[in-house]
Amino acid sequence: MDRSDHHAVSDVIEHCGRERHPPTHVVERVVPDHCDVTQRCCYVGPGLADCDREVSDVVSKNVDRTNLAGHDINERIGAVTALEQDGVTTQFGDAHMRPHRDDQRENGDTERDDDQDISRGWIEGHAGKGNRRLGSPQRRRPPRSPARQHARCAIVGTGVKGWADVNVGHALAILLGLFLIAGAASSVMRTLIAPRGLRSRLAMVTQQIVLVIYRTVAHRRSTYEGRDSVMTWAAPTTIVATLVVWLLNFFVGYALLLFGFSQLGFGFCLRESGSSLFTLGFAATDEPRIEAIDFMAAATGPIVIGLFIGYLSSLYGAYNRRETDVTLLHARAGEPNWGPELLGRHAVVGILDELAPLWHEWERWAADVGESHTNYGVLVHVRSSKPERNWLIALLSILDAIAMQLALNPDLPEGRARVALRQGFVCLHDIADSERIAYEADPDPETPIAVSEEEFAEACRALVTVGYPMTRDPHEAYPHFRGWRVNYEKIAYELARRIDAVPALWSGPRTPPLAPIAPVRPENRMPGGRSRRLNESD
Repeated sequence: MDRSDHHAVSDVIEHCGRERHPPTHVVERVVPDHCDVTQRCCYVGPGLADCDREVSDVVSKNVDRTNLAGHDINERIGAVTALEQDGVTTQFGDAHMRPHRDDQRENGDTERDDDQDISRGWIEGHAGKGNRRLGSPQRRRPPRSPARQHARCAIVGTGVKGWADVNVGHALAILLGLFLIAGAASSVMRTLIAPRGLRSRLAMVTQQIVLVIYRTVAHRRSTYEGRDSVMTWAAPTTIVATLVVWLLNFFVGYALLLFGFSQLGFGFCLRESGSSLFTLGFAATDEPRIEAIDFMAAATGPIVIGLFIGYLSSLYGAYNRRETDVTLLHARAGEPNWGPELLGRHAVVGILDELAPLWHEWERWAADVGESHTNYGVLVHVRSSKPERNWLIALLSILDAIAMQLALNPDLPEGRARVALRQGFVCLHDIADSERIAYEADPDPETPIAVSEEEFAEACRALVTVGYPMTRDPHEAYPHFRGWRVNYEKIAYELARRIDAVPALWSGPRTPPLAPIAPVRPENRMPGGRSRRLNESD
């Protein structure tokens, strides 16, 4: 083949994606009736004959491509026949065609005469006829299945299907690809952008699968510290897994679109989809319709990752705001936090007048947590920096302390306490809606609660020993305490079970059961000592 012929088929080489070697032959492939297209392939080296359909091949030396372009199949066959009559060497028969090398030597074309590697391309026949090397004896191998033949067919000529050429399988691939892309895009919008607490089903399923795996492992630990060490990684894994699931849906979805709109094999479609989605650019097809899909994929990857980075910033901002007040509660209510402990410590150090400002701070805290933990549901499962510290237990201790104050001291100003208590169980109601936890919005105050009257009376006796004032008898105050606690107890207990919160006093059971942990009470070490300690009675 001379240099002019080399330029004549250079664009065919582009479509074959084989520019590493100069062309040796152009193969005009007459495709069966069910394909309705004619493909053109180039064979330029070992193992590069990738068109494996049941076709009739005509291999011709120095074929002028312009004599074959733009005609139907019968006209192409006629054109090749005319070339044979003009002395161009071709060979029909059972689809094993090869040029005569004697003609090459006679014409002085010795540059690629017998190049040991390049001119030994495989010409593969049809209907199980096997294959053979150029210039070597015929070698046979088992026929490929039609499905495998279809998958390995090279993209030649246009490489893109018209609407009339799209069969049922490719149409289903297009629909499935659109479904995956639309589902992932909707999940990204709901999770990262829409500020309405909309929960994506895809993200929720991913989260539940990760949590089930971690809970299964954590529940094998016999101590709370062991469980906490396992569950610490549940939320971070959920965040990363959600991103992976989104990218995987886009990756497969765009690959299915490429497969549906082209004659590319699905493996190559996956390769091109990944190259575009992650902006690597190592695989591309020079066709307008496929390029449009590549552009969409190339825009999708950076947009999703950019939004995800902003999402992480919002998560950590909300987490830091939440944990600041939870950490401040350590000195006021011990760890794990407990409502009666909070009242007792304020009584010991004589700062009961600071309870009203504290209720106001936690009113704002509850509003912030209710908003952030419904918009970013994974925050519910993000644990504190220490095993004994937990945002839900902190909120529960504040609500119990307010309920006890209202029940035991009705003469004290109730405004800030009642507003903070109301905001606290509204926060829990919002999170319960987001986590699909059933509850009664306006429960009967007479409904029994988990904290019995004996437990309540015992806590009141401990408060008396540290000097907390009471104007109501515990027996008389218990119905009022029960009427307040019924608004939030069920939700708090269910959330504590789901997130494996530290088993503090009055925080409900765990699965599997764990013994409740009482807060550590510091001793009074003032010079000369005082008459009472938090853990002692008169």
